[in-house]
Amino acid sequence: MNVHQIAMPREAALEQVRIYREYIRRHKPDEELLGVLAGYEALAKGNAIVNLPQAIGNAGWKEDGWPVLAVARADASTANCRVGSDAVRFFIGSHWRSPDYRKKKATKFEISRSRFPARPQSHDPWATVETIVPVVPPMQRRKAVGGLSGYVILWEVDEWKMTPSTDPLLLKQLAGDLYAVIAAWDLTEVEKAVIAGTRAH
Repeated sequence: MNVHQIAMPREAALEQVRIYREYIRRHKPDEELLGVLAGYEALAKGNAIVNLPQAIGNAGWKEDGWPVLAVARADASTANCRVGSDAVRFFIGSHWRSPDYRKKKATKFEISRSRFPARPQSHDPWATVETIVPVVPPMQRRKAVGGLSGYVILWEVDEWKMTPSTDPLLLKQLAGDLYAVIAAWDLTEVEKAVIAGTRAH
């Protein structure tokens, strides 16, 4: 998956961490400064970071007019997408306005259409497509401190059908649109065969 990732030499990131922490110790911090600090701290730990809406928008559209990339909470089984005139919406549940809060699967991502290039073809504005969210294997799952519900998966959709895709990223939100890349992997044929049967419906 070709996604622009923000990287920085560790020494440079550590210097920025020092500068921001020193300032924050002496002044009342605001949300933006704390968010920037979180980004530099992630880079200092060796994690790349991504601007999630920018990454999804820059990836653009597949030939069939649906997004190349998808995003969902990491503990979800499937994800839906609807393209409106104002935004591209990724969500869990039968409708993006009313996700299933009872099952604690409530999550939605809205990416402004202004971040996307021109769409190759249009669909009914109420049309919704669904696909399988990649499974997180044990080696990557161990990195999800506190459980998968606090993380999201970004992946390139092979097909907007109930079939599994191959190469996801596990992300953790830092602040605003900024996410740290926690893990990257390719699903094996065994993993794809299992979730094709258990997550499709």
